[in-house]
Amino acid sequence: MNSLLIKQGKIVVHDSIIKGDIVINNGKISRIAPTIDAKVQPTLFLGGKFYVSPGLIDLHTHGALGYDFLDASLEGNRKIIDFCSSHGTTYLLATIGTAPTERMLKAAEAIIALKDDRIGGIYFEGPFLSPERKGAQPEQWLVTPSIDRYRELYAKTKGHMRILALAPELPGAKEIIHQALSDNVIPALAHSNASYEEAMEAIDQGIRHFTHLYNGMRVFHHRDPGAVAAALLRQEVTVELIADGIHIHPAVLKTVIKLKGIENICLITDSISAAGMKDGSYFFSGQKIIVERGIARLATGDSLAGSTLTLDKAIRNLLEWGISLPHAIKMASSTPARVLGIQHSKGSITPGKDADLVIFDQDLKVRAVLVRGRLVYNELEEASLALGGDQ
Repeated sequence: MNSLLIKQGKIVVHDSIIKGDIVINNGKISRIAPTIDAKVQPTLFLGGKFYVSPGLIDLHTHGALGYDFLDASLEGNRKIIDFCSSHGTTYLLATIGTAPTERMLKAAEAIIALKDDRIGGIYFEGPFLSPERKGAQPEQWLVTPSIDRYRELYAKTKGHMRILALAPELPGAKEIIHQALSDNVIPALAHSNASYEEAMEAIDQGIRHFTHLYNGMRVFHHRDPGAVAAALLRQEVTVELIADGIHIHPAVLKTVIKLKGIENICLITDSISAAGMKDGSYFFSGQKIIVERGIARLATGDSLAGSTLTLDKAIRNLLEWGISLPHAIKMASSTPARVLGIQHSKGSITPGKDADLVIFDQDLKVRAVLVRGRLVYNELEEASLALGGDQ
């Protein structure tokens, strides 16, 4: 569709919800107003029944539907992306967990080869992580930070590396942080046993993002607050939260919002291949995972192993926990867009930005998704799509 008029939507704009119309031209939002009479064809009539939000941005997802980006499968990658789209995600970072270097690079090649504009790049979760806080990352493939290893990963991913998660307290990490910043890669504190002091120093060195806050890091304690306290106190730091009610308690999430503000929080899924699947046995980075009641754990039982969460479910969870819809949407759109430096083109419903939009029903179930004005998912049975004219 070169042009589309969306009429009578409940539009999530900044901190409010307004009733109005949206005109899309050539993949961009061109106009928003309470009523637009322009004769644009076709026209999507929502009848005041549906919310229209910015497209959701997931910085951290490993897979879904039995597939993992680490599998290096073009077919699997397409299915992961389409699944994410069906749950409102219009832009994501394909996350590669820790594995042998050759396997990580092969996975990266398959992601790059897909050439899908819903993929914003690659998120490497490893291999420069702390064995003490490895979580579900396989210890046998963790390595001491090496600038040569980093340069190999960066060179062979051809500029597609967007975030590199590492433990900044490990020897050699500082040099990688400095080089990553020079390469326009975001270094993120992750799977780290850093003390409060070490985390504060890492922020001074250039760390501005923390991977799944609280998880995979030293436990917050009143006499040993660790990296968590550093993240909460430094306002230049953005953090990821997995809002499934399993990785963090709702009261903790609300505490982080109070201390950090929604503008510094990114909702992520950290979803693995079990997302969208039944309970059962799966694999993550070569390790057996058991999923029971939607909760993924290593078969050994000693760690959570990602999640089966989707971003639309995370938003519904936040509403149940007392967070407003505009604030929940912001944490899954404008904040991650700003983290990636793409806020000029994505993250809000603003004229001139990409027409990445999600249409939710009144129960906040995803009913349709547009990426750059292109309908990539559609379950709108109650809405009317007409070729211009009156409804």
